[in-house]
Amino acid sequence: MSGSRLMKRWLAAVLGICCAAGTAALTATGAAQAAVPDRWGFAFVSAPSVPGIPDPQHQAGSWPAPFHVHTAPGAVGQVFVRFPKIASKGGVVHVTAVGDGRPVWCQAQKWGPSGGSEVVAVRCYRASAGPAMPVFAPFAITYSTSSKGAFPAGRGYGYVHFRPGSGIVAITCREPRSMTETVQSSPTGSPRLKENSRRRAGSNARPFG
Repeated sequence: MSGSRLMKRWLAAVLGICCAAGTAALTATGAAQAAVPDRWGFAFVSAPSVPGIPDPQHQAGSWPAPFHVHTAPGAVGQVFVRFPKIASKGGVVHVTAVGDGRPVWCQAQKWGPSGGSEVVAVRCYRASAGPAMPVFAPFAITYSTSSKGAFPAGRGYGYVHFRPGSGIVAITCREPRSMTETVQSSPTGSPRLKENSRRRAGSNARPFG
C-alpha cells in the first residue's frame, strides 16, 4: 500500500475516533447547545499581494462602523488579515481559496489578538510535481468566536494541520478523548507517530501554527 494511501487511512481513523466519541457523548447528554458567535468577521481577499482594504462590499463583521478589514502581504503567498475591534484569545478560522484556474489551496497559519484587532496569517500554495509552491491567490476568510465560555464537556471535534514541505501532519482532538498527536512521514512515506500527549479535559483547543 502506498504511503499516501496509508496516511489518508490513518487520518480517517483518528478523526473517526474524535467524531464517534463526540457523537456518543452528544447522544448521552441530549441536543447540542451551540454558542452563537458574538465576535465574527468575513472578507473576500481578491488582491492578496496588494496591501490595503478588501472590497467593502465583500466584507462584514461585528465591528462598529466605519472600521474595515485590512490586509498586508508577508512572505510569498502569505497575507496578514486584520479584523478590527474583535480581538480574542480563541476563535475559529476558515480559509478557502477562490478558484482562478490554478490548483491552489489556502490555510490559516496562525491567529491571535493584536491590540484591539484579530490578526490572521494565511498562506496559499500551488500543487506541483514536487513540493507545494507558495503563491498569492484570492481567498475568502471567516473568523468567529464566542464569549460563552469553554467548549462544553462531553462534546468532540478536531483539527488537521499539514505543514507543506515537512511531511508533518498535526491532529488535535478535544473532548471527550482529549489528545494531541503529531505524525511525521517516514522516508518510505508511511506515517510515524512523533508525539502523543493528553491534556486536561475541558482545555481550550487551538490549531497548530
